[in-house]
Amino acid sequence: MVKFTFKGPLVPVFTPFNNDSTKSLNLDIIPKYAQFLAENGLKGVLVNGTTGEGMSQTVQERKILAEKWMEIKKVTNQHMMIQVGGAPLPDVLELAKHAESIGADSILCLPELYFKPTNIEQLTYYLKIVGQAAPNTPLLYYHIPMFTNVNIHMGQFLREVDGKIPTFVGIKCTSEELVEGLEAVNAHNRKFAVFLGADTVYILKFSLNLKKG
Repeated sequence: MVKFTFKGPLVPVFTPFNNDSTKSLNLDIIPKYAQFLAENGLKGVLVNGTTGEGMSQTVQERKILAEKWMEIKKVTNQHMMIQVGGAPLPDVLELAKHAESIGADSILCLPELYFKPTNIEQLTYYLKIVGQAAPNTPLLYYHIPMFTNVNIHMGQFLREVDGKIPTFVGIKCTSEELVEGLEAVNAHNRKFAVFLGADTVYILKFSLNLKKG
């Protein structure tokens, strides 16, 4: 079993591009970006997620970005989570292997986006294949039904997936279904990591805190 101990805010980072004819990656600005995040107390980074437009990039671009952020980790010591899903399965497996080879702290993975899983068994099977490609790296599932249209209940999923994927440690839950999220948090006595990714929920919490203040 792999260990996953990171706790706290994990920021999904933007991918900077140059304003040239090919919209090439702007790698030069990333060290300043990472340092800015570190100086503001953000000790975790998510690369190639939705905010980072990972699913719109080539496999090579995603690898280059992951490598750049891992290089910066030597200075900032931030937790590096690399999102590898949103591509044909052979590419997902290649990205998972690459993430492990460069020392990623954890891997996040979307579900299959064309032949979508319709039940817990199918989702578990898919994630198990991805986990086998990176057998020494913590794996998390990326639940974002507004984009994937995969509406598997995360509380039930975490209750049933336990022990079936050796590297599986939790989920990133980008959903406004708070009862479902709470069930996910409490699954197996809070065994799994659950990262809340719904911006609207954060905004609501911030607004309520302002009213209290």
